[in-house]
Amino acid sequence: MKILTANMCKVGGREYNQDYVAGSVDNAASCFIVCDGLGAYALSEDASRLCATKIIEQFERVRELDPARAVKRAYCEAYVENAHNHVVSHKERNPKMSQSCTTVAMAVTDGKSTVFAHIGDTRIYFFRKDRLIYQSKDHSLAQLAVEMGHIKLRDIRTHKDQNKLTRVLGSDYFAPPDIDIVEKPITPGDSVLLCSDGFWEYVYEEEMEEDLASSATPAEALAKMEKRLLARVSRFNDNYSVFLAMATDDGEATEILKEATEKIPATADRLAKSKKKPGQLADKPLPVPKDGSIEPITLVFPDGIDLRPGGGLDMIAEEPAADKPANTLREANTDGANPDQ
Repeated sequence: MKILTANMCKVGGREYNQDYVAGSVDNAASCFIVCDGLGAYALSEDASRLCATKIIEQFERVRELDPARAVKRAYCEAYVENAHNHVVSHKERNPKMSQSCTTVAMAVTDGKSTVFAHIGDTRIYFFRKDRLIYQSKDHSLAQLAVEMGHIKLRDIRTHKDQNKLTRVLGSDYFAPPDIDIVEKPITPGDSVLLCSDGFWEYVYEEEMEEDLASSATPAEALAKMEKRLLARVSRFNDNYSVFLAMATDDGEATEILKEATEKIPATADRLAKSKKKPGQLADKPLPVPKDGSIEPITLVFPDGIDLRPGGGLDMIAEEPAADKPANTLREANTDGANPDQ
């Protein structure tokens, strides 16, 4: 089985883009990220970038040491919390970032099980045989209105409180992500789609199903979805970002996989291009690589795994505790159908 990926991250009708997309695809385990910096706060584009690149950096280091641990629930929670601490560390050193924060949606899979984690209203959709079987719940006042029975799920898109979030990453305190786990293996025909609100506001769930079913590659599916979006937006629409991963049989479209993943530069390359100088972000920072490409921060993991250069599994203090019970996989609510129908 191969995982094919495609993504887009576009400014829309805004002056600058506060979204950020990142991913790391490997036969052992893969990780996909979409972050949406909050537009009302200065330099939230930095918060989204720092969050996404830090999660990918951690994930790749753990995967290199032990792929099985890289996809465990406790580690996924740690990726997000360490990313929060990373953003906060930057905010403490840069007063202009003092109010910046971001949403985050993350999917991590080794093919045997898949972990979904999110904070805010950046969504995660899981499709099996092109049918929606899972949709994350927004952390917003509009979602609370749904939970209280005041509005229907489909009405979130136009609700006055849709953009008022109840949970974000990078604020004064850490609000843990919602975690859901798919224990069944990924099979050909499965797709995971992560997207910011600037995307899902204009592309309906049943349209996602239709475009997935009629597309041979994720790039083709996203092109169809973007066409729908552009037909509906105003000239001042929000940034919109999406990451789509599709599972296909072995031997299919190997070159497409290579082409799609090469669109996402390696984390170290991105940080190097940012021209940010490495510095101490915590009391006990990781040693800075000689090339200065990765900014250091103390990473805390549940079983004492050491992610410093030279560290390894022989430095683990103890075996990890058993994972927390998986949340019951929420089935998609078909009430999210196109309100025009």
